[in-house]
Amino acid sequence: MTAILLDRKFLDLVRSGRKRTTVRKGKRLYPKGRAVLRSGSEETTINVRAVRHCSLRDLTDDDARLDGFSSRTALVRTLESFYPDLTEDDQVTVVTFDRARAEP
Repeated sequence: MTAILLDRKFLDLVRSGRKRTTVRKGKRLYPKGRAVLRSGSEETTINVRAVRHCSLRDLTDDDARLDGFSSRTALVRTLESFYPDLTEDDQVTVVTFDRARAEP
């Protein structure tokens, strides 16, 4: 199963349903279907619904809200904290997901 690393501070947003996307620098190829968001020993199972590639400049306030942020500016600032050399021309990967239901 694909594992996507996620900072611990975002796991609760995923679990609450407020974070339904994650953005990564570069063009990343994540398969649709079941995956795990992992932070150290904690993880949450998700279903990857869509993967989109665009430049950072193309991210919108709607993208930010789906990622649990109040605005594009807040999203970009957080991305810059993880990727200090990030520029508006850089490609990013937007992964859209929902939490997986527990298996019977």
